[in-house]
Amino acid sequence: MAPECFKKQHYDTKTDVWAYGVLLWEIMTKGETPYPAIDNSELVDYLDKGKRLKKPPNTPDEVYHIMHACWQLDPDLRPDFKDIVHTMDKMLKSTDEESESNYYLTPVSSEYIDVY
Repeated sequence: MAPECFKKQHYDTKTDVWAYGVLLWEIMTKGETPYPAIDNSELVDYLDKGKRLKKPPNTPDEVYHIMHACWQLDPDLRPDFKDIVHTMDKMLKSTDEESESNYYLTPVSSEYIDVY
């Protein structure tokens, strides 16, 4: 949760953006628990000091940049979901075949997706 959720019980799309950054981190770590060694009562102080989740191994810099942008203390500095989608779409459409982005963010062929 974003710091303002803990401090003011305030929830909006900007707090959702913070949570989305954490979700990306969880995806890139294959489901690890964020902040495992930090008690919830200490988490706000940890975040207020500017500390953030570290870049997971094998995470493209571009993806970690999105995560980090989502974790700005000032909600007004966090991207909107529209901006996140635009940035991720741009990464996916990158023409550089050798790019780290394409290696990790290439869409999965529909033949591998089960539709329920």
